[in-house]
Amino acid sequence: MSVGIPFHDVYDGIWTCLESRAEFTTAVASGNRIKYTADVETILAWDVAAEESPEVAVVQARMRPGDRNDVAHSECIINWEIWLRAHQQNASDFFDIQWACYRGLSDWMTYLRDALDWSTDLNYVRDCNILSTDESLLRSLHGSKTNRWATAWVFETKLWFTHANLVGT
Repeated sequence: MSVGIPFHDVYDGIWTCLESRAEFTTAVASGNRIKYTADVETILAWDVAAEESPEVAVVQARMRPGDRNDVAHSECIINWEIWLRAHQQNASDFFDIQWACYRGLSDWMTYLRDALDWSTDLNYVRDCNILSTDESLLRSLHGSKTNRWATAWVFETKLWFTHANLVGT
């Protein structure tokens, strides 16, 4: 993986994990994978046409930069969400995509820890945790205010940097 901006590399790494599984690539067409490089208006579009269904987006939900964990290191925790929406809102489609994401993320911690490095081969992904989501399909089925997106997954990455690398790069 390229050495670049760590936050972007983690984001790309999540997509690499998802797209490494045939279940995911079969269920979600390439053009329906909404990425940060896409037009923001696409993510906010109101209706999804049948040929654009289902759509999946990986979004950064929260970032908690830490000051210092010890005398030489800082930690940054980033929460990510995988959003899903479909032309027809039904449990079958939702569960198919949710399962494909689960399988795609089955080895994500190993991939992100081993493949990503920044500044003198420093592996900076320290930990990865899948978190619970309270909205999932319910959010998508109820109310037009939600834009018909459902949260399929919520997870976090803990990034660990030495102060010397942060200051020197």
